[in-house]
Amino acid sequence: MAKEGDLPAGIYFEPHGEGKPGRYLFKRVTKDVSEIKGFSEGGRGAEMARTLAIAAKLMHEAEHGALQHRRRVKPAPELPSQSLYN
Repeated sequence: MAKEGDLPAGIYFEPHGEGKPGRYLFKRVTKDVSEIKGFSEGGRGAEMARTLAIAAKLMHEAEHGALQHRRRVKPAPELPSQSLYN
């Protein structure tokens, strides 16, 4: 399941239900939209919740750039054999 530091601000994926393990809430809160969905672990819902969390993270990255805790990787240098024939 998603960890606290894995998701951008405004995206929450947390346990839900008193005394009922395996239930989770997915929340996406922005200034325009508030979306809350509940899912149970072990079924199709848990996979859907995971997919939503990943999609929300990717949407945030597309809108605001990569998250700060990710390292940027420089492109590999061009190999000498590639530059000779181009």
